[in-house]
Amino acid sequence: MVKAPALSEEEMISGLQACNYSAMGAICFTFWDIVITLEDEIREVWQGSWTPLKFVCLFLRYYSFFSQLLAAAVTMKVSTGLNLSQHGCQIWLLFQAASSTALLVLCQYILMIRVSALYSSNRALLIFLRLFYFAEALTLILLISLSQPQIQYGTHCVAIEFPISAIGFGVVPLIFDTTLFALTMAKFYKTIKEGWGRESVVARFMQDGIWAYALPFLIITINTSCMAFLNSALSSVAYSWLIAIPAFAGYRLILNMSHLLRAPRLRVDPELDATTAGAGYISTVNIARPVDSAATTDSGSYPMTPTSSTPGEPLGWTTLSALQEESSPSCLPENETRHEGHERERGR
Repeated sequence: MVKAPALSEEEMISGLQACNYSAMGAICFTFWDIVITLEDEIREVWQGSWTPLKFVCLFLRYYSFFSQLLAAAVTMKVSTGLNLSQHGCQIWLLFQAASSTALLVLCQYILMIRVSALYSSNRALLIFLRLFYFAEALTLILLISLSQPQIQYGTHCVAIEFPISAIGFGVVPLIFDTTLFALTMAKFYKTIKEGWGRESVVARFMQDGIWAYALPFLIITINTSCMAFLNSALSSVAYSWLIAIPAFAGYRLILNMSHLLRAPRLRVDPELDATTAGAGYISTVNIARPVDSAATTDSGSYPMTPTSSTPGEPLGWTTLSALQEESSPSCLPENETRHEGHERERGR
């Protein structure tokens, strides 16, 4: 048990106010992201047919915002005089823990699907990742169940004692996220050695993997450190961001993958057929392939800015398989040009 020293009423109120300010910052961040990507959302998500990925996308987007608003409303009500019993505080914290867990696990699911696309030929690794993912989700549920009854609260539902299992709640996701990140970087290193890692599609795919790993990793580390070392009413000051950031990362990954290969800068040759399995179903899609290096040139700031694409297409896992086709050395313009050069040499 991580014990906090006895806190005065003034210290608890001060800590609660700091948590409220942090929560309002997280809400403003989420609302800002909704506003600046609303046009893309309408075009990419709402105009398409309903798929499992579309449901995940909208859940990440709006459940995060809803749960943050609800958390802020209850916390402010508590700080202005609403008295909750120990049991009421436990229920309230359980809701917050369950919300953050659901959003975090869904974000990790998107990351796992991306890694699975990179290693689609390695069946043993794919099975391992799926088992690892489900084991992590079950472990998080178990840790929540074990830790909730042991958390002690002061006035205004300020947590003053945390069990070790509550800290483990932050450690387990870091292990899984780091594993996915290492696999992504290993593949990127291989592409660099093969000479095609600088292609725009590949570079953007890897850039997304880096920031989508770094942001949740940072906020999980900060939140876990606060719980472990602050030992005060400020120990949960970063908790609202644990709801905001994973949802933001997961939603942006889906949006970016959806329009990555449909940008108007691409010229295409005859379409390639690709079959992809994901989210419990199999779909066959047509994938356009760039025919020269100029077609893949892009100078925009991709991961954090809205872009445009063809509306009305179903939002599915197709972009991932497309990235596989796009990033294979045989499909890259540089290799095609090199092959044509060899043919000309033979003709001479």
